[in-house]
Amino acid sequence: MRKVRDIIISIACAFLAFSCEKGVEPALVDITGEWRLQTLNGVPADDVFEDENLDVFVSFSGDGNFETYQRLSGGTRFVRYYGTWTVSGTTADGTYSDGTRWNTYEVSLLDGGETLVMTSGLEECVYYRTEIPESVLENSIDYVSMKSSSLTVPGKFL
Repeated sequence: MRKVRDIIISIACAFLAFSCEKGVEPALVDITGEWRLQTLNGVPADDVFEDENLDVFVSFSGDGNFETYQRLSGGTRFVRYYGTWTVSGTTADGTYSDGTRWNTYEVSLLDGGETLVMTSGLEECVYYRTEIPESVLENSIDYVSMKSSSLTVPGKFL
C-alpha cells in the first residue's frame, strides 16, 4: 500500500512540474527606443545593394506606435513609414498605417540593450541604439504622400 501511495505522489508531482512549465511566459523584450540598421543578413547596410546604400532608422515608442525612416543612396530624402507595434514575450508584430502587416519577428537585445536583433525566417536585421538625427526627421516625406504622387515608392524595410 505504501508503494501505491508513493507512485501516486510521484505522478502528481510530475504532473504539477510539467503543468507549471507550460504556463511560464518568456520575459518581455523591451524594444522601445530609437535604432539604426547596422546589418541585414550579416551584410553591412551600406553594402546591401550593389549601387545604393541603405540607411534605415526606426523608433518604437512606449505607446505602441512606430516610425521608420529609410533612404537609398540615390535619394536625397528619407521616406517615413509609421504604424503600430506590439511585443509578446520575444515576438514583435506590427502594422503599417496603410494596413499592411510587417513580418513577425523574434527579437532580442544584446550588448546591455544597445543592439537589437530582429529575426524573421531567413531575414535578420541588426540595429544599434542611436538617436534619429533632426535632419532625418525634418526632411522626411511620408509614404502616404509618395503613394499619391508620381514619386517612386521604395519597398519597406523593417
